[in-house]
Amino acid sequence: MTRFIFSGVAVAAVLACGTVEASSSASRATALVTQRRVVGLAAGGAHVAVHLQWKLKSGVVCDSVLFWRPGGKVSRVAGRGCDGDGPSSYFDALTLAGTRLVWVNHFYGNFSYCYGPFTATLRALKPVRVPNGVCDRLDGGQDSSWDFAAAGHLLVAHSYEFGYCGGPPECDTRGPYQTGVTLYSFAGKRFSKIASLPAFAQLRDVDGGRILLQQDQTLQLVDTRGAPLASVQLAERPAAALLSGTDLVAAVGGSLLDYDPATSGLRATWPMAPHGRLGGLVGGRAMYVAGTQLHLLRLSDGKDRVVATVPWLALARAQLTSAGLFFAANGHGAGTVTFVPTARLPA
Repeated sequence: MTRFIFSGVAVAAVLACGTVEASSSASRATALVTQRRVVGLAAGGAHVAVHLQWKLKSGVVCDSVLFWRPGGKVSRVAGRGCDGDGPSSYFDALTLAGTRLVWVNHFYGNFSYCYGPFTATLRALKPVRVPNGVCDRLDGGQDSSWDFAAAGHLLVAHSYEFGYCGGPPECDTRGPYQTGVTLYSFAGKRFSKIASLPAFAQLRDVDGGRILLQQDQTLQLVDTRGAPLASVQLAERPAAALLSGTDLVAAVGGSLLDYDPATSGLRATWPMAPHGRLGGLVGGRAMYVAGTQLHLLRLSDGKDRVVATVPWLALARAQLTSAGLFFAANGHGAGTVTFVPTARLPA
């Protein structure tokens, strides 16, 4: 049994072997209970995709993904995620855009190889590979990676090839490198190139037709065509950065810096609890995790509330959406995903 605290109410969730079930607690939080460990969570609005993982006696690691709408049914994404075909990693960079799920698979040998990206929807649960020239397993795609960011039905992808150079004569500078860094948007069942990016540029978030990128200590906003909108220069590299409505938030040195994305002006700086990790930004509230506690911080005045507490080392993932808060906890080899609707969260 896993026990956690939400808004002062203890909620117990029974982890039933061989079953997947949804239940309601006295706190009006809704729980999805499964016999498998939760290793990933991708939420959007009132839907969530849950990445489960387990190991066979042979040592082979198996993966599957569940689609869940709290108060509705649970669906399983079709596809093979358990075989003995060498070391593999399924459902990497799992992201939800509306009701469309996207991810990439990796295979490891002398190099790492990627295959995908794949998409699936609530109405078509069988994965469909999106053709591209970057990520095609053994025919190419060596040491390649994809990241995704989504808001509603806007889905943006970021791909790059990476490696490590030992120095001359192969390269001028010893160390890691990136090539082919590219930004894409998804439309018409394919990814269309938006722009080429400098090495080590990162995709951080998307919202309202805007894309948030990070290059070292600089945050830059561009539109869906790649045209620059605004930029913010930070004193040090942020641990995380998110964009939502009229807020651009960066986690720097244990604090949350709230910027106006239209003017790049700093509105406020609010402290987080020690070791806080930014995990969500919606409607003027930032969600972060500190130890066993999930916090909601109101950006207008800095009011910080603990909204859930989970056992030490049990918290797997947490994500804040416009519909509410999703968080997953593991115990005794199984997992529970809890949904707390916005109406039950502090204003």
